[in-house]
Amino acid sequence: MVVEFGVFTSLVTLAVRQEVLKAMHVELDNETKNKIMTEGIYHFTTKACAESIVKTGFYIPSKGLLNNHFAKGKSGRFASFVYMFGGKPNPYTFGKNLSDSIAEKDGTFYAVRHYPDKYDLNNYMQRIEDGAIMYEGRLDVKHNKPEIARFKMEKGKIVEIPLDEKVEVPNVTEKTK
Repeated sequence: MVVEFGVFTSLVTLAVRQEVLKAMHVELDNETKNKIMTEGIYHFTTKACAESIVKTGFYIPSKGLLNNHFAKGKSGRFASFVYMFGGKPNPYTFGKNLSDSIAEKDGTFYAVRHYPDKYDLNNYMQRIEDGAIMYEGRLDVKHNKPEIARFKMEKGKIVEIPLDEKVEVPNVTEKTK
C-alpha cells in the first residue's frame, strides 16, 4: 500500500492538532463549579483501582506526555494530570472518554466520587476540547468523602446502580460459521 507524502503529512498534522486541542485547558466556570458542588467529581477506573483510591485517599496521575496529551501545568511545564468528570457524565462524553477496558465483565463501570469544597475547586481545571476536569499531580481526597459508585449504560442513559446489586452478564452467543 502506497501512501502519498501529502496524505501522510495531512494525517500527522491532524493528529497533532487533536493533541493540541486536548492539551488546552481553562479555570472552572461557575456553572461547572456548581454542578461539582451538587453532584461531585467522578473518576472512572477499574474496581480494584477505585477500591485503592478510597482506601488510600489518593489519585495517582496519568504519566507521560501522550497520556496527558502534551498538557502543560500551571508552571508552564509538561505535567501529569488526573482526569475526571464534573458531575454525572452525559452519554456522549462518557462514551467518548472511557475505554471499554475498564468495564467489568457484566458491563458495569466503577468510579470514585468525591466532593471538593469551594476552596479546593480553585485547584481544578477544565479541558476545553471535551470539558474533562483536570487536576495537576497527585490528588489527595481524604477530606472530600471519597466513595465508590457503579454505573451501567441502559437504553442510552447512564444509570447508577447500588454496589450490592447483582448485574446479569449479557448472554453472548457465538455466531456459527
